[in-house]
Amino acid sequence: MSAFAAIRDGHERLRALFDRFEGLGPRSHREKREILHEVRAEVDLHRALDREVLYPEARKAGIATDAEKGHPIVDRLLAELDELAVEDRWFSAVFAVLRENVEEHIREEQRDVLAELDRRLNPPEREALRRAIEERHESARSAPC
Repeated sequence: MSAFAAIRDGHERLRALFDRFEGLGPRSHREKREILHEVRAEVDLHRALDREVLYPEARKAGIATDAEKGHPIVDRLLAELDELAVEDRWFSAVFAVLRENVEEHIREEQRDVLAELDRRLNPPEREALRRAIEERHESARSAPC
């Protein structure tokens, strides 16, 4: 199993949630709010993995990245969505901007962080990182909401 499988799986879950949202009709208010809730949970989990495990390891390996700079932007967009009614004409527009920012973060992270860590770490280091990611992932998933 790849050292970064849990992170890449999270990226795919986010993409699938964004696709589901885009496939909904204009009157699917309840479903859109539910998807926003799922996106927030996935972003929160991903942010914890980034801050507590992935980016400290990247810094230790001498990898500079701008991927982490997107976190505050995503936080602001999520807060703005919380303030908007799903029926508001701006809700879908702000959600689209959220998707763009998350997608850019995913591209940067996969290109600049994951690929570089995979290249720079030796097999025992990759295995230790995989275990740390999976342990943090499991502890976050099992924590009460």
